[in-house]
Amino acid sequence: WQLERCVPPAPVAEATPAMPVSPAPAAVPASAASGAGTASTDLRRMRLHAELTRAGVPPRPGDLHAIGRLAELDEDTVESVARWIGHAARVREQATVPERATEPARWAAVSEPAVPEPVHPRTPPDPRLTAW
Repeated sequence: WQLERCVPPAPVAEATPAMPVSPAPAAVPASAASGAGTASTDLRRMRLHAELTRAGVPPRPGDLHAIGRLAELDEDTVESVARWIGHAARVREQATVPERATEPARWAAVSEPAVPEPVHPRTPPDPRLTAW
């Protein structure tokens, strides 16, 4: 008896239009589909970033494309480039080390110059505070 009294609900109008169908994705190369090539490329890219940063040459935004292209090369090539960057950094570091650090015996008796204390004019104490 209750089913006879039920009135079907009024149709609800859609608030948003249907989304258009997106085009099919582009074909993925077989090497990228496995994920192995992409992961190793990412590792090589991070290695190059790390070597450049360690060498004191943080990559600029314009360099990101070049680093990405280098990372796409084979492992041996990226290893060679990273080794070259590291070697250049060590040579540069040795060239900029002061002579004092390389010859400690010569400089053992020399101490750092003392920094003078700042001179502040001293005002005499207020006699009203020291009288009692």
